[in-house]
Amino acid sequence: MPQSVTMVMTIAIQRLNGSAALISEHYRVAPVLPTVAEVVNADFDKQNW
Repeated sequence: MPQSVTMVMTIAIQRLNGSAALISEHYRVAPVLPTVAEVVNADFDKQNW
């Protein structure tokens, strides 16, 4: 029984680590997104004129 509990804990920890990695990736990339949006909006404004 304790062996399976350890297994479940290991899997849970691996999943948490995976989520943390995804979140850190998201926040590392996030500051770039407004810049991309600004560029797209600027192009769109030029086309409207």
